[in-house]
Amino acid sequence: MCRHQRGQKQEEELKAEQEILAKGNVEAEAVMRKKEMATRKQAEAAAKTAEQTRLNQNAAKKNEEQQNKEDEEKAAAAEAEKKRAEVAAQTKRKEQVKVAAAAVAAEAQKQKVELLAKKNSEQKSAAAAAAAAAADA
Repeated sequence: MCRHQRGQKQEEELKAEQEILAKGNVEAEAVMRKKEMATRKQAEAAAKTAEQTRLNQNAAKKNEEQQNKEDEEKAAAAEAEKKRAEVAAQTKRKEQVKVAAAAVAAEAQKQKVELLAKKNSEQKSAAAAAAAAAADA
């Protein structure tokens, strides 16, 4: 019986050790799974952060491009307005020159008319004096 009890005791001890080992393996596996989950969650979070960073950079780039486009359009509009103002100023100066030239021409015409009128008056006076002299003679 002793042998039988010893064999049974060894079997029980062996089973106990196997149970302890199995329990330890289960716990170790649980710890490993937790670590794997934590690692996976960290990797997913890092991937999400990287994706969000990429999206933010793309949005910032698009905003910058849009701002540059708007700035270029404003600059082009300002340049066009400047040219239009220059053309308008040149046109105004040309009109002023035309008006001044017309005023000078009108003054010259007026003086010419006055001179002709004076000549005509002198000629009439001379003709009247000649007629009076002829009448006296």
